[in-house]
Amino acid sequence: MDLAIIDKKMNYLVGEVVANLYEEKHKSMNFRILIGPRGRNRGFGTEATQLLVDYLFTQTDLNQLTLSVFAFNPRAKTVYEKVGFVFERVDENDLEYEGEWIDSINMKLTKEQWMKDK
Repeated sequence: MDLAIIDKKMNYLVGEVVANLYEEKHKSMNFRILIGPRGRNRGFGTEATQLLVDYLFTQTDLNQLTLSVFAFNPRAKTVYEKVGFVFERVDENDLEYEGEWIDSINMKLTKEQWMKDK
């Protein structure tokens, strides 16, 4: 599922929100989001994340969502934590970026935890 994030006031695309990589055994999917420069710091990331999480946990039999966020993106990590994702593990030196190795932080949100937080 790949959905556009639109700024309704300005009528333009600001990003996308995606649930992919379905894993049937655990009823799990990967989550990712991208907010472009024109959409940042306006709450679109939090709203889109919450809307998709709510949809997936109320309208499907999904049990968990997982994601990975690079250590150089604390803004995204904060959004994920706000919605209920919790730290799972770190993949050290997962990405070489501008000559530096960057860790990847893996997080997850289970349907059970999401229901408790509601």
